[in-house]
Amino acid sequence: MLVLRLAALGCLSTTAALADVSYVDFSSTAGLTLVGSATGQGSELQVTPDQPSQVGAVWATARQDVTSPFTSEFTFRLSGGGEGFAFVIQRDAVDAIGSGGGGLGYSQLPNSIAIEFDTFGNLLTFDPSANHVSVNTSGVAPNRSAHSASLGATSAVTTMADDDVHTVRIEYTPGALQVYADDSIVTLQIDLDIASTLSLADGTAWVGFTAATSGLTQSTDLLSWSFDEQSGAPSVNGAPAAPDINEPASTNQPLNPYDVHMEAGPFVDPDGDLHACSDYEVWRMMPPERVWRTSCIGGPPKVHSHLGDGTFLGSHAGATSLDPLTSFIFRVRFRDDSGDGVTDFSPWSERTFQTGASSTFYPFETEDIVEDPDPTWTFAVGNVEPILPPSADPAVISLESGIGMSLLSITANDGVTNSWANPAALPEHEDLRIRIYGGAAGLNLGDTDLLVVDDECKRTRVLLPSVALSPSQTAYFWISSDGATWETTAGQTTPEFSTQARGLSLPWVSEQAGYQVEVVATDLELPIHIAFVPDPGTAPGDPLLYVTELYGAIKVVTNDGTVGAYADNLLNFSPTGAFPGSGEQGVSGIAVDPVTGDVFAGMLYDAGGPHFPKVVRFSSTDGGLTASTQTTILDMPGESQGQSHFISNFQLLPDRTLLVHMGDGFNASTGRDLSSYRGKILRMNLDGSPVTSNPFYNGGQINSRDYVYAYGVRNPFGGRYRSSDGFHYMVENGPSVDRFARVVPGRDYLWEGSDSHMFNYALHNWAPATGPVAMAWIEPETFGGSGFPQAKWDHAFVTESGPTFANGPQNFGKRITEFEIDAQGQKISGPTTLIEYAGTGRATVSALTAGPDGLYFADLYRDSGSDPTARGANILRVRWVGAQLGACGTIGESYCGPAVANSTGFPAVLEMRGSDRVADNDVQLDVEQLPQNSLGYFLASQTQFFIPNPGSSMGNLCIAGTIGRFIAQAQNSGPSGTFSFTLDVANMPPPLSAVAIGETWNFQAWYRDFQLVVTSNFTNAVSVDFQ
Repeated sequence: MLVLRLAALGCLSTTAALADVSYVDFSSTAGLTLVGSATGQGSELQVTPDQPSQVGAVWATARQDVTSPFTSEFTFRLSGGGEGFAFVIQRDAVDAIGSGGGGLGYSQLPNSIAIEFDTFGNLLTFDPSANHVSVNTSGVAPNRSAHSASLGATSAVTTMADDDVHTVRIEYTPGALQVYADDSIVTLQIDLDIASTLSLADGTAWVGFTAATSGLTQSTDLLSWSFDEQSGAPSVNGAPAAPDINEPASTNQPLNPYDVHMEAGPFVDPDGDLHACSDYEVWRMMPPERVWRTSCIGGPPKVHSHLGDGTFLGSHAGATSLDPLTSFIFRVRFRDDSGDGVTDFSPWSERTFQTGASSTFYPFETEDIVEDPDPTWTFAVGNVEPILPPSADPAVISLESGIGMSLLSITANDGVTNSWANPAALPEHEDLRIRIYGGAAGLNLGDTDLLVVDDECKRTRVLLPSVALSPSQTAYFWISSDGATWETTAGQTTPEFSTQARGLSLPWVSEQAGYQVEVVATDLELPIHIAFVPDPGTAPGDPLLYVTELYGAIKVVTNDGTVGAYADNLLNFSPTGAFPGSGEQGVSGIAVDPVTGDVFAGMLYDAGGPHFPKVVRFSSTDGGLTASTQTTILDMPGESQGQSHFISNFQLLPDRTLLVHMGDGFNASTGRDLSSYRGKILRMNLDGSPVTSNPFYNGGQINSRDYVYAYGVRNPFGGRYRSSDGFHYMVENGPSVDRFARVVPGRDYLWEGSDSHMFNYALHNWAPATGPVAMAWIEPETFGGSGFPQAKWDHAFVTESGPTFANGPQNFGKRITEFEIDAQGQKISGPTTLIEYAGTGRATVSALTAGPDGLYFADLYRDSGSDPTARGANILRVRWVGAQLGACGTIGESYCGPAVANSTGFPAVLEMRGSDRVADNDVQLDVEQLPQNSLGYFLASQTQFFIPNPGSSMGNLCIAGTIGRFIAQAQNSGPSGTFSFTLDVANMPPPLSAVAIGETWNFQAWYRDFQLVVTSNFTNAVSVDFQ
């Protein structure tokens, strides 16, 4: 149901009063004047019938006071294409009626104001859209429905002519008008004083409705109406001015659907109130729908926001980007800190924009490069800064806008050093390019990397190509968002990405600061799943992990990255076929027994036509480098599978039982049939027998029922056990909706062949589908948290493979996303992108698992070429290397530093990031340069002090008084030597109370260290003034 509320900017009376006009329905029309086509229809009032060339009006016979505050509420239903209707205030006549068609029955009425609900985009009147709300007046002159007579309009409103009942509430107070849509969220707000706009000697006017049809027909039916005079008192607060929109820019350039910059300002308030927060919205234009919003967001995002700061809604719920190649409306309004519940918001400002294609390259854009951390420029190989040759007319490397406004420049100096310049920020975000000027001597330079951090703390490595420039010659290169450079010319002032000068050596980029992607092993063919040796040896040649190759092999990867054949020729058929299609079958799931080192794998075999699944156990006599024996421990004849819906993910549980995921073989009827192994998650012992505690085990003639752990699934290709709650989780591919769910023993997941079934028991759905095929948990029980910051512990990560063998970046897939799940298995947040494909080739994500020093994943295909089965795919690692953001985004003031050096030879460094605004509750504490695997926790106090070596510590305690210790959130620095903690300012540890506005708080971290003897140390301290 559409709910529209037109509300004046004022304080509404809390005293109940009888309405001056009140019709619960229209079974009686006494007190009304019906004009033209308006007529009673039982309990409804029809202003226009569903016929062409109709015009009607309905007026309250008694004039109403419209210069004092009033409230009016009505319900309506529109059926048909157009033209629409209006709520009208006029002082012409009790039987007044205006022109028909696009005039909506009010055009040409003098001395009137119309709030129109227009359902046809009339080109003659320059309507903004075929579904909009507008407030029109010509003062005392005849009114016009033309858009030029509009005081304000919006198309950000749900479809009105849908034969549904909608409710409208109009509230007026002298000074302004507001429009609310969808559960009282403001849709339109304008400045308006009726007394000064119209000529009303006694302040009264006739109020009512007009409607019209043209060649288009529409039934306009009113179901109820009330009008209440003097319902409130005027407000003394002045609303903020409507903000100016800086971004999206008012150009026709398509925007990146993953990263739409939204910027507005400045904040202007007539009373001098401060900027408290902002609301942002994005509406899809056709069909109209709000798809994203933030609500009263504070801190830096209140003037510059991104999609990641808000929530996706409706058709975009659960998404991380907008639909590509789609038109949208961006809306923003500012709120002051007056506390006036009616007048504290500004009117909305709006701008339309269009998203580009999902696989398009988008420009690197920013308005400033920060100085802490310093930008660096190095050779691509060697990590050494190039030195530009000295010259009277020196060579220059410039990072600049398309019209030459410089953000950063490197100029030849004395032949020993370069001269760096970091000018002031640009007025607004600009698309950036690189200009390389050869100077008087010319310039020969190999590939170099320029590493910068922008004012939003985004770290970008710009990949400068090699150049050979003649004297005074200049080369220009546009920069795409992934840092790649593209050839261009001086006259090209808008980005064009047609000829790449230098791209990523790895086509994977981290969307979160501090993570790095590295190749661990290569030359693989269709790598599907990965399993680590639970306790790998330390020698370079010791086995580290095993990986299944779809077309019949298990490879072993040793510590030095060497790839060897553990087991080959595992299929008795040739699996090659179409991609997508019959070629998507073979060997898949894998697990390693931590006790024996035996490897378990799932695969298909040819039984003279159909392909049946089996589970095979492999043993080794050479330390796990090659398999010496293989034994089928579970054969499932008669269970025909193939083309991706086959035996897939394996998970060894803590009790050394094995979970085996089984696709439905493209036969949906098998999923809920306990007499079939297909469409199930099975649980077995390591000898292949069913586990007697399985939900449907009966101990008689052993069959599929005895193995069933959960059922009613389609294609659960990925899954992983979670230590913190003791449940297994799965990611499952549907026809066009995918499912992420917690696996409850004995549960029927109700797959029967329709996308609608994929919503059952889902903690998250991908709609449209993105192809989730593997998942992993970062947790201390698995390799001590894999070197990730503790803030990532107990988070799930999912590989979304996207369309099969698709080229370039994809809107729906080719990324690793992150989820936060609560203890009950419900989603808290996600999916949030961690790693994304940014190349031009075919690689995507498949296998994923937590390793000793990061998340390991496979990229499934060789990135280049047109053959999906070609050897050349990789095993890659996502490793935490530290944010390396310097002071960018930090809050507070550091004191009592640098701290005393620890066993690393460096002092541990505490920084705080986020917002110092209490209402935002967005504060993160980060510590770097800690000893590895060091235990510690944070401390807080409102008192600064200096106590050297407390309790024989090596460091200095810099707080005193009442100290709170975050012992419940104790940290382990892990291999990365870092702590990371998100502070909840409303829940400080005892004996502390919640942080309040105006208070100053001091933070420090304590940690264990070893320097000849076990000791402890402290970081520096940070003081924050909370607002």
